[in-house]
Amino acid sequence: MSGTRKKKTLPNLQEIFESIKDLLSTTKTQLDASDISLRPSIIENLERISNLAESFTDRRPKAEQDCANFCDILDQEGVTLWNISGLVSKYPDDDGRALAGALRLAAFRLVEAGLEERPGIETLIHVLGLASKTGAILSELGQFDVAGGVLASAAKYEEMMRVEDDPEGTYRHSKTCARAVYLSCRMESAWKEGNHTVSEFMAQKLLAIYDEQRLVFPANDRVLLAAKFHDIGKSALKNQVGQIQDKSSDATAWLQKAFGIVDQEESSVPNALELRISILRTLARAYFLSECYDSAEATLEELTPSLDASKDHASSEYQELRWLKLAILKKRQSGDTAIHDAFKSIINHMKFSDTTVTDILRELRTLGHQHTLVSAVTQNLLERALQCNEKESESVDRVLLSLIVHCSKDEVHSRAMEVIGKAFTSVCETNTELRSISAAACLSLLWQYGDRHYHGKRWSQAAEWFAAGGHPLFKVHGSSSASKSYRKAALCYIEQREYSRSAAVIRSCPSNEAATHYLAFLIATYQAIKSMHAMVNAPDFDRQMLLLATKISHESEMKNVLLAILEALLTTLKISKSGETVIEAMALLRCIIRLILKLLAEPIAARSTLIDSVEQISALFDISKDMLEVYCQASPVEVEPDLYVHLMNAFFSGVAGRVFAAREASSANGSINAKQIREISAEIKSCKARISQIIESNKITGDDELLRSQYFLHTLRVFEAEILAQLSDWDQLLKTIADAVTSGQLAVATYEAIADILWEEKGCPVNVLCGGLEAVLHATLDHNSLSLEKYARWLRAICTITLARNTSADRLKAIGYVEQAVSMMENSDADKAYPMDERFWLLATSYNTGFECLEASSLNEAKRWFEASTVICRFVPGGTERAEKISETYAQLLSRYAPT
Repeated sequence: MSGTRKKKTLPNLQEIFESIKDLLSTTKTQLDASDISLRPSIIENLERISNLAESFTDRRPKAEQDCANFCDILDQEGVTLWNISGLVSKYPDDDGRALAGALRLAAFRLVEAGLEERPGIETLIHVLGLASKTGAILSELGQFDVAGGVLASAAKYEEMMRVEDDPEGTYRHSKTCARAVYLSCRMESAWKEGNHTVSEFMAQKLLAIYDEQRLVFPANDRVLLAAKFHDIGKSALKNQVGQIQDKSSDATAWLQKAFGIVDQEESSVPNALELRISILRTLARAYFLSECYDSAEATLEELTPSLDASKDHASSEYQELRWLKLAILKKRQSGDTAIHDAFKSIINHMKFSDTTVTDILRELRTLGHQHTLVSAVTQNLLERALQCNEKESESVDRVLLSLIVHCSKDEVHSRAMEVIGKAFTSVCETNTELRSISAAACLSLLWQYGDRHYHGKRWSQAAEWFAAGGHPLFKVHGSSSASKSYRKAALCYIEQREYSRSAAVIRSCPSNEAATHYLAFLIATYQAIKSMHAMVNAPDFDRQMLLLATKISHESEMKNVLLAILEALLTTLKISKSGETVIEAMALLRCIIRLILKLLAEPIAARSTLIDSVEQISALFDISKDMLEVYCQASPVEVEPDLYVHLMNAFFSGVAGRVFAAREASSANGSINAKQIREISAEIKSCKARISQIIESNKITGDDELLRSQYFLHTLRVFEAEILAQLSDWDQLLKTIADAVTSGQLAVATYEAIADILWEEKGCPVNVLCGGLEAVLHATLDHNSLSLEKYARWLRAICTITLARNTSADRLKAIGYVEQAVSMMENSDADKAYPMDERFWLLATSYNTGFECLEASSLNEAKRWFEASTVICRFVPGGTERAEKISETYAQLLSRYAPT
């Protein structure tokens, strides 16, 4: 055997040519069959043809045989395949691009294999064009290696074309266009491959040619070139979003190049205007993301004429531009007028739907401090909603609710009321009726904000919030809601002592309601007192008039009027040395004191006025107490039990008077006198200790007196809780509550008073508040003294407090209480039914809180609140209809927010 191996013989040109012809024959047959399932096989054959043709080209210079005939045939076959590539059919499962790419690659390699040894300039231009287009489609298909090989061949032909002599300049324009096409394809391919440096280099060379010989290119080619720069700019912009802006100008540079090309074209050039608008839109976004807000706004201004000329104003692309302009104006902190105009443009051109309304409302929440702007935009949104058909009525409800919530936060009360009134009237003028549950939600919000002002003693503001509930818009909810709203407003004016306004408001209520007549009577009482004071100050005043007025007021049991008359009689009493005057004065004082004490026990008593009248009475009780203490201690014999009863009365009355006086002074001044409050706290402890000592020493024997002494202690615990709350001594307050809830059955009546103290104290910590209320609730249950009415009231108090704190944890606690109330409704019988007004309150609160959670994008919380409101509907009149509407609203909300 020989030590050398036999070399493998490479196929010669003849063999390569024959293999190509055999594959071409098979491929053409398959192409004629138009069977989509054959395409993978066809593509594989075409790849083999391109590889064989490339091998033929590589071996041709070394071949000794004449291959001119082979070259002609291969060139013709290449031309044929190139023509077929433009006729590839498209199918749903195959768009034909892969087959077209394979055909072009095979065609180019066959034409390349058939080139003469020294091709002329015209041939080079043609082959360069084929190579450029083949490289482009292969790059689009992601075949970057193959595309790179083709474009490398194109580079060779581009260089050959450049050095080819053209003394007369016959092919100058054609050479320029061919070179531009080649550079454009290289630029695109490099960018898609991720080689951005090469892409930018090719772009520079391309623009250099374009700037020198722009008119050499046909108009369509110029527009196509701008489109390519635009595509690369969009790709660069997409890559930049969410990244650090270290190369934020990349996209902008590409887009500026694209705009520089298309901006020179006439609008009559096909697709030029549309491309110009598209480039400007992308460029504006690129400037915005690069924080070049001035340039972004200038670019949008450039787009304005094009937008105005467009017929499709509501297209999504144009809406994006309007949103972009709004974002730019906000970033630049533009004035309210400019931002308002931007919102109006969006609202006027948007397709009205739940989604678009949500977008507007969510954007307005970011401008909550700009009350005038938000109110104006919301009014525009409401007017636009009213122009839609009945199917969009839910949007009207949502906008109204959002407007009420926003106006409640406006520090300028008159402006808020004006906005709400205008909104309600605009809805009425279009004959649009709110759905019943939406009207209830709006009323609940109006009353809620009215209560907030009422508890803050802002009587006038509270009255206007309540009176807004009497608007004709809410007639769908029945006349009772309007009457209730007006009565609430009238009470506010009574507190403000504007009796004439209160009387005017109450006249708006129907005349067949007892509550209305009661308020009218109350107003008349206060007006009578006012007239009596005017009478006393009149120059022709006669004291006999007061005596007659005393008789009338006593017979009609008008206690407030009677008290005012008795005080006037005392004031107008002429002092003399006779005993009759002293007796009359003492009689008047005694009547006044007893009447004041009776009035203080009434639920709507004017406590501030009454307490002013008894500040000096406490001192009298102190004197009595001291005298009784001295007598009891100094007496050599056991004193009568009645004296100890009087001593307890004096102790308790003195403390009670001081507590009342301190309470009123704190209310009037808006602050407390810490030193005085601490003195009262010490006096309460001393009083409790002395009364307890008297009880434990068995000084009192009568059952009635013992019972009264126990009530004294319970009341003193309430006083102590109130004083400790003012001093913010929360630890000691919890001890007082613990003492109260363990002091027996008689203390049950004091629980509600302590609960009220905790509720009213704004600075009460959550742990003290909840701990105190829960302790009170459990103690009541332990003594079997709980009525569903009180349970419902305390549950409302707890929920109101926790919801007012507006944290997720508090809302979760509140929904737990609501669900407990639902359980009570389900388990209670007809004789112990859950109060109906509390059921409606729970329903409205659950729905409104769910809506507010939704506005805050707290979907899980909103879901739980809506589900609770749906269950509560089973226990209210018309519950089936309400439940269906809530469920429908809830389903729409879920469909809107669940994908997000």
